[in-house]
Amino acid sequence: MKKAIILLVAASILSSPARAANPDECAIWLCAPIGFMSPYCAKPFLKMMKRKMKFKNPFPSFSSCEVEGSPASGMDYRVFTASVWPGPRITYGDCIEKDGTDMNDSSRPGPQCFSVTGYRVFKKGEQIGGTFYSAKSYGPSYFEDENGVLTRVGEPETEEDVSERTERMLEAERRRVEEELRRERGGSLKPRY
Repeated sequence: MKKAIILLVAASILSSPARAANPDECAIWLCAPIGFMSPYCAKPFLKMMKRKMKFKNPFPSFSSCEVEGSPASGMDYRVFTASVWPGPRITYGDCIEKDGTDMNDSSRPGPQCFSVTGYRVFKKGEQIGGTFYSAKSYGPSYFEDENGVLTRVGEPETEEDVSERTERMLEAERRRVEEELRRERGGSLKPRY
């Protein structure tokens, strides 16, 4: 049912012009509940990170993404601090043990904890999808689905990233083949007749 609601909201946003916000920023509302795991969520993920770096709200106001004349959506989001502990497991709040030890201190020996920001999307007070956790400074992102399954996620690749990586791989293969031919032909790439 929740996935149907997400798809319905996605269809209404993507099929009609938005009022003010950038379409990639509006897609943050669609991608956060699925952990930005779709290839179509690469640009929205980057937009969200840019908004955070500019000290803006990570989500644009939903009213700026709604189609003119649409009924009130009741969309909202919550941002909170959480901690990723070895395992991994996530707890709410900062990386502080019950005895007051700061587990985020990199000079401390043993397993480290790092702080993350959690994001949840709601429609009329009910959470839609899972919870997306983004590292506050350095560290991976995580997604916790509706069943509590925690998955480590990387930054989604854009089409440009894939084509650049492919070009680098092809160039490396071309150099490897040329080097192999040089060795076979005694240092020359010209064929022997």
